[in-house]
Amino acid sequence: MVMAWMLMGCAGDPSVAACPDGERRVCRAANECRCGAGCSSGTRCPVMDAGLQVCAVALGGTEGACVEASWLVGPGGTLQCGREACALDNACVDWGADGVRCAAPCSTNLECASGCCIEIVDRVAGGTRSVCAPTERYTCLVGGSAGRTCSPECSAAEGCVWIGAAPQCRPTCAGDEECGGTCCALTTGGARVCTLDRSKCGSTLRTACTNLEGCVEVVSGARGTHCGDVDSVEVRVRNNCATPADIELCYQRRDGTCACGMHRNVAPRSEAAPAFWACDVIGVYRLSARAAGDPAGCHPHTCR
Repeated sequence: MVMAWMLMGCAGDPSVAACPDGERRVCRAANECRCGAGCSSGTRCPVMDAGLQVCAVALGGTEGACVEASWLVGPGGTLQCGREACALDNACVDWGADGVRCAAPCSTNLECASGCCIEIVDRVAGGTRSVCAPTERYTCLVGGSAGRTCSPECSAAEGCVWIGAAPQCRPTCAGDEECGGTCCALTTGGARVCTLDRSKCGSTLRTACTNLEGCVEVVSGARGTHCGDVDSVEVRVRNNCATPADIELCYQRRDGTCACGMHRNVAPRSEAAPAFWACDVIGVYRLSARAAGDPAGCHPHTCR
């Protein structure tokens, strides 16, 4: 989603303002004006050395100028994004069912509260940029932990659960008496751990997930080998990770539904068998891999 800032108007006549050729003048107050590259309400301005730029357009108009967002809104200012107010370095993204929301920049999954840094297409300026997704139900950056695991890893006497903004290691337990005044709670992974406080007593804590997609590879694929159908596909995958993995492949059928297959407990440094195959698919697929035994909800089905 791209936004243009609307100004109440410009002091003086912009057509005679002392701006270089090709630039326009915009004003945030009677005596506070700037010159900038011409833009329109559908234009995304580039990021310059001075920081994020936005297209400032006079109220009721469509043409404006690219100016620094920090100058336009003043110190500590924000940009409106749906019902949220974004920091100046955030993107404003329409997440569909998750709504129009601010998306902070990121380079790793661990930087995001959702544990999921996703690459989005900048449809105006071109190229891509990485921002934090609102939940883990997106195609997160691969090549390392998805940010849904504990770092450093938990000891053998601990379980990794999602509490607050990030996963935490909590002592495993058999009963409340082992938790020093809190409670022994069940996790979605089937283990029991001590809660941080008594407000979580009686609830089921969400087990954090691992992401092994960076070390699982598709080693071969073939079309037309099943069902007497040229639109069938057969795929072989290999677990190059150091730990056993559950590997899921989902292909999109022509009717928009998913054809998914799961290889469970694939040994390290080995190929999953038998090969996954499906018929009447269009070739769009999604591979997800998690540590063997992780809860099924860690990587939901998706064909995107």
